[in-house]
Amino acid sequence: MKFIVLACSLALAACGTNTVTYIYVDAANGTDTAADDLGVDTTAPDTTAPDTADDAVPDDTGLNDAVDPADTADPPDATADTSGPDVQPTGTCGEFFACASNCSPMDASCGTSCAAERSPTAAAQVAAFQQCLAVKGCNLAETDKEYLACIDEFCYEPYFACFSTPGGLDCAGLASCFAKCPVDDPSTPGVNEAVDCKNDCYLAASYQGNMDLVNFKLCVWDACPVCKKAKPTPAEVDQCNTCMYGAMKGACKTLNDTCTPAGTNGCKALRECLTACTDQECYQGCTAAATLKAQAMWNDFKDCVVAACPDWGEACMESATTGACKANLDACLAD
Repeated sequence: MKFIVLACSLALAACGTNTVTYIYVDAANGTDTAADDLGVDTTAPDTTAPDTADDAVPDDTGLNDAVDPADTADPPDATADTSGPDVQPTGTCGEFFACASNCSPMDASCGTSCAAERSPTAAAQVAAFQQCLAVKGCNLAETDKEYLACIDEFCYEPYFACFSTPGGLDCAGLASCFAKCPVDDPSTPGVNEAVDCKNDCYLAASYQGNMDLVNFKLCVWDACPVCKKAKPTPAEVDQCNTCMYGAMKGACKTLNDTCTPAGTNGCKALRECLTACTDQECYQGCTAAATLKAQAMWNDFKDCVVAACPDWGEACMESATTGACKANLDACLAD
């Protein structure tokens, strides 16, 4: 008998307590890797020559020639089935796993009942996710962390196909959701509020929103390998931030724009809003309320000031606003 961690709300976030679900799987096989029966008859049609006298007789055309060679088609069957078309189940992939998580390990009928509620699409999604877990060895993980890392690397696409919310948050909405998450409260060691909040954000996002965020991360990693280090040094953190900022304006700009919350404020309003800020939450709110164009203009101004004053000297920065970076500031204030 073996239990696996089914899901920790979302693959790309670390497990918080109270979010892990365990599902019983077959000990011999590790997991159910066989594709689920979608109700399609896969038996090959009989293509052999007719083997009985009946087989050789042409199909009845519906004309009662023995009675009247010129008569019309037989009358319709008065006992025709009026029960209507079969109703397909509509349960989602995520709902199936939520249902199965409540089943006793030894209660096979419970799992069967859960499976019967799946739509054909959900059944295919379940099979794809389970197959990925088996093929990539995720079910062999010894810890929750290893299991989730395996999903992050190999099975994130079928995972999001299963657990995302249809019509949910897009990538920018997902980023906005993250921005509202609290920091972890040290007075509650059994709960990680930050992780749990981000997990909820992932689950509230659409498949496309989640995939856009993953693809943005992969784009940054391709452009900045230093950002993939598990335990970077302070110098490597600085290298990652510098490289990532460049990637966001270059190779990964399209995905960055897709995942950047934006509003309607111009650059002048953004500057005025930021000037009044005293914390990170305020800063993020001001930025999210500005258009992508305004954000880009403000970033251009900041980049100019940083380039002119690498030591962040106050006098130097004041001078830059009226000298080397005046054109950038004037463009922002005119927006």
